Amino acid sequence: MVDEAEEPLLNGSGRPKDNTRESFKGSIAGVYSLFGGVAILLLTKVGGKAFDCAVGAPFWMLAGFNGVLLIVAVADGVWTWRRH
Repeated sequence: MVDEAEEPLLNGSGRPKDNTRESFKGSIAGVYSLFGGVAILLLTKVGGKAFDCAVGAPFWMLAGFNGVLLIVAVADGVWTWRRH
């Protein structure tokens, strides 16, 4: 009997054994952190420059980021719902 820790991560086809979201949770967390960091950099750099021209500019940028997140989340929910 092969110990679970010694089993290969890929089966013979070169694809991961499990294609559930649970198997990608580390990747999801990494992408979430990456996009969060990029958003913080954009808000501080671009938002700071835009604040010189329009006082509410950084807040509108943040609202835009949240709008994009909402659209992606709804699209993912609809996509998942239609697949089942």
